[in-house]
Amino acid sequence: MTPLLSDEVFRRTYGSYLCSVKPGLLPMEGRPGTCCVCAGPLKDNYLICRQCERVRDVIALTGKPFPLDGLAFLTYAVEGADLDSAARLMDPRERKGRQAYTVLKGYKTGGESNPWWPVAVAWVAWFLQRWGPWAAWTDRRDNQEWLWATIPSVRSGRKNEHPLHLIVSAVLNTHIEVVLRTTEGAEGRGFNPNLFTCDPVPHNAPVLLIDDSWTSGGNVLSASVALKTAGASNVNAMILGRLLNPGSWSPTREFIDHDGLHLNFGDGLQPGFDPARSPWTKLVDSKLNPSW
Repeated sequence: MTPLLSDEVFRRTYGSYLCSVKPGLLPMEGRPGTCCVCAGPLKDNYLICRQCERVRDVIALTGKPFPLDGLAFLTYAVEGADLDSAARLMDPRERKGRQAYTVLKGYKTGGESNPWWPVAVAWVAWFLQRWGPWAAWTDRRDNQEWLWATIPSVRSGRKNEHPLHLIVSAVLNTHIEVVLRTTEGAEGRGFNPNLFTCDPVPHNAPVLLIDDSWTSGGNVLSASVALKTAGASNVNAMILGRLLNPGSWSPTREFIDHDGLHLNFGDGLQPGFDPARSPWTKLVDSKLNPSW
């Protein structure tokens, strides 16, 4: 693995880009709450968003549990115009989220000559090593029990290696990969349990699933079904950016306008982004939703 930046160095270097994600946030003073699974802003006082509820219900029909056991996000990222062209006109309450989106959108083109590439590399390396499933190993030895996978591209025409896969392969070079494949002819919009396939997971091992962005979560949740079907004992997902589109969903706009990206979560840690705040939500916890 690459050397791990300390929390303080990481915060000072990249904290201006990042906003800690908070699933299960209760509504307060006009600010919407967030989904207990994906941390997206919610309408009224619901606990779970429509997309995650639909996945839960579809999976429940098969008699199987929810396909993800744990979910972690590095940051909120606000979709919209490129930061460079819009910065002077931007509401300062969402500027930080737009900076994160610019990195996540921009690192994918141009390879290592891209100015956002080293930022994306640093984010992936710190996030996986600081909060990955092997983080509890105090001497940071490689825990070979955990396997990893990234989401293959479902975009038509992409032939080269996905940039995220290139980065993760370098960071987790001593760990075993489970290669996910897109099923020929499968529809890649939204949740589709048949979208991906893979070879059997050896030894019923746990798998860490990694992606760079989550909008509806369809690809991540579809991939987690494939991994569970292939024999994974559990699937935990780490996602760099929880994308927010302020123009498509009024609670998202309200969440941003009421400082959802910067608020203090009441846990004694720094508002905005605090590298010491655990990003993990355990989705098998019955406290999230008793009907699960």
